[in-house]
Formats: sequence, structure tokens, C-alpha cells
Amino acid sequence: MEENLYQTPQSEVVEEEEQLEFYVVSLKKFTLLYFFTFGLYGIYWFYKHWREYKFYHRLSLWPVPRAIFNIFFVYSLFSRIEERLKRNQAPYSFAAQGLAIGYIIISVVGKISDQISYNGGETLILELLSFMGMGVAYFILYQAQKAVNFALNDPQGSRNSQFTGANYVWMIFGAIFWLLVLIGLLGVVAEPVVH
Repeated sequence: MEENLYQTPQSEVVEEEEQLEFYVVSLKKFTLLYFFTFGLYGIYWFYKHWREYKFYHRLSLWPVPRAIFNIFFVYSLFSRIEERLKRNQAPYSFAAQGLAIGYIIISVVGKISDQISYNGGETLILELLSFMGMGVAYFILYQAQKAVNFALNDPQGSRNSQFTGANYVWMIFGAIFWLLVLIGLLGVVAEPVVH
């Protein structure tokens, strides 16, 4: 094997993963993780969006507080998603303001019902209200994720559609928790009324 000593050294080209402005995830994966974690995936979802946005724009914002206190930052995030759609001249309708306001309202109503339940309010009605609120919040975040996937030219979210080991662990814990909640609700419904 003859080597040319004067040739430039050849190196293996490693393709870097493209930095995206927002978090892409398939809608199926989003849905399963959201419901199996009782909506806690929503906090992670906000974190991932703000983290991607921070790195993409090289900003010094803090994704963790924006995820935890998402009620204060949802409007800003949805507006930025809408801006991205407009920049791409994407023919996709995303009602950022209305959805953000809806998310804020459902979050406030959920916190109030949780507080009433904690202080001894009518448990079954409040639990049902909480589940309905989780469903409405899911619908709003689902619409936002759909807009993000469309804006980033991955409507199916195929670049993040595979489930990881951690995803399965969360879903198993969620399934166990759902089972316990259902058993608890059945116990409340079956509980005899004592006068």
C-alpha cells in the first residue's frame, strides 16, 4: 500500500444534526406521553421548545422556569411559532392568541378546582373537571405541536417518532397511576351515602 506523503489528510465527515428552532415530535408520541403522564409531559414539552429556541437563536433565556411557569410564557411561545409559520409563508392556520388564552384559562380553572378538591370539595365532580381540563389543555398543545411540525417541514414529526426506553418507563408508571386513579374513582362512586 503506497501512501502519498504530500496529500492532505482525509478525515471522516460526521453529519451534525440540524439545530431546529422548536421541538419536533410525532403527534402519536406526543399524545401517548401526554396522557400516560397525566399531562406532566406538557412541562417537558414546554422545556424542549424553549431549549431549542434558546440554542437556535443563541439567547440567554432559561428554559426550565419557562416550562414550570408555562402559563406566563405560553402566549410568547405560541406567538413565536406563529411567526415561524409566517416567515416560511406556510399555508397553515394557527390561532396562536386564542389558543394561548384558552390554555391560560384552562390552567387557572384547573388550579382552582385542585385547590377546592384539596380543601375537601366534591371530589368526583372536581376529578371529572380536572380530566376534562387535561383534555382541553392536550387539544391546545396538540394544535401547537402540529403547527411546529408543519413550520419545520416535518408534518408527521418523523424525526422524533420513535419511543425511547425512558418514554416506555414513563408510560408504564403512568399506566399504573391511571389504574390506581380508576380504582379510586370506582371506590368513590361505589361508596354508600351515610345520612
